Parts: sequence; C-alpha cells; structure tokens
Amino acid sequence: MKDFGQLVKNLKKDFSNLKIIKIAILGDTSTQFLTKAIRGLGYDHGFNLEIWEADFNQIERQVFDPASALYQFLPEIVIVFHSSHKLLSKYNKTKPYDQPLLASNELELLENIYLTITHHLNPKLIFYNYSEIDDGVFGNFANKTESSFLFQLRKLNFE
Repeated sequence: MKDFGQLVKNLKKDFSNLKIIKIAILGDTSTQFLTKAIRGLGYDHGFNLEIWEADFNQIERQVFDPASALYQFLPEIVIVFHSSHKLLSKYNKTKPYDQPLLASNELELLENIYLTITHHLNPKLIFYNYSEIDDGVFGNFANKTESSFLFQLRKLNFE
C-alpha cells in the first residue's frame, strides 16, 4: 500500500490513455487531501478519475438542489464524507434530552441524501463511516450510556 506522498507523485503522470470515471466528493470538512489520494490511487488501478469536489460544507445544498453542480456533473460515483468533529459539534449543540436521538436523526438524513441522489442520478454511492474520537467525559461507561456521543457515534456506524 502506498502512502499519501507516493499517491501524490502519481498525479504528475500521464492519465490520457486511462479509462475516465467521474467521481463527485461531498464533504462537511476539507476533502482536498482525500481527493488527491483517490485520484493518485486511481492511476495505480488504471483509471483517470475525473473528480468534482463540492465546496466546503455543502453536502445538503448540493444534494437537495436539483439544479446544483453535483447533478450537472453527472458522476458515476458519489462519495459522501461526514466528519466526526462536525457531528460532535452538532451533538454539543443538541439539548440533553435529544442527544439519544442523534444517530437516528443522522441516519434519517443519510437516507434522504441517498434517496435524493438516486432519484436524480444512478451512481454508486459511498458513505464513509465516522471515525471514533475520544469521549473522555464518560470513559468506558460511554458504551452503556445512550446519551453519550461515543454511544451515538458507534450506533450510527453500526446501523
């Protein structure tokens, strides 16, 4: 497996004779490094990945606006990257009695994103799992505490 630096070196190579695949990347955080890594990896597998990258934190705007650049691009693959840190920020702004509903609400949003994209396009969709970040307030008890962020994060990834 190559590291990021090796994948970036691939970007200087000739892609002209490789099969083109159109990929759209939507993220609620910076996705520039992800885009470079995916494009570089595409070269290793014989693909010229033509990547359109949504502006920062524009997932819902691109998905729910039928006239958006996402739908004009006509991607074959759509990658949706949600950040755990953004999810934590949303969790921290949620009223304590609503915190146990975080995973369910996010799953509903992901389902709406999926249904909306597949209504307008016929791409393969990739949703990244949320990476686990430390929830030191509850320690190991977080696994058993439904209102903890770690519990909600793991529930979201599991479902």
